[in-house]
Amino acid sequence: MKTVNKIYLLIIILFFLQICYCYSFSDSSSTTCDVYLIKSRWHTGLIFKINEILLNNIEAVRFFSKMKYVDIGWGDKDFYQSNKDFDIYLAFKALFIPTESVVRIEGYKNEIDEIISYSDVCIKFEFSEKQLTNLSKFIDSSFSRNEKNKLIVTLKKAGNQTVFFKSEYKYHILETCNKWVAKGLAAAGFSISTTWIITAENLFEEVKKYGKIIRWKE
Repeated sequence: MKTVNKIYLLIIILFFLQICYCYSFSDSSSTTCDVYLIKSRWHTGLIFKINEILLNNIEAVRFFSKMKYVDIGWGDKDFYQSNKDFDIYLAFKALFIPTESVVRIEGYKNEIDEIISYSDVCIKFEFSEKQLTNLSKFIDSSFSRNEKNKLIVTLKKAGNQTVFFKSEYKYHILETCNKWVAKGLAAAGFSISTTWIITAENLFEEVKKYGKIIRWKE
């Protein structure tokens, strides 16, 4: 009789352990967040729906807390902030001389379909919460801060809808906006090689297998 009771007790313990195990892996691992990689003319960026992960891990996103989405990119300070559609001198300087860089964030109140309709290329990825957290931390590490540990705003445009922040890094032909995005995706956990990514074409060919192509203009 005692042996039977021990068996029943063991079965009950195993049953509850199984419930606890399943519960601990259910919520966070199954939750996914959509991230959009876009190219629009000279701009390559990542579009996120604003959520708690972004707000907690990317300080600059708090400037856009009333928006629905943010488009985040990185590039040469002068070229990125220029009002000209394309400046060959700034483009040459950005590629062949290590220059100061900025992180550009644009906020949107539009729905995502409208936002990506203006892009030349768009790939949609499904990120786990852990992947999004890792990517967010990579992005936040790209910002420079002053002696008071505050972000450094270099320019605002379109009624503060677009804000540029000083970055830690130098921009040149081997460290482009496309490689910056690739490094972010690698930090998120994607198995990609960032060494020879220079152009947007290099980037999109490397990562398209991990997502769903929404737009693809040759």
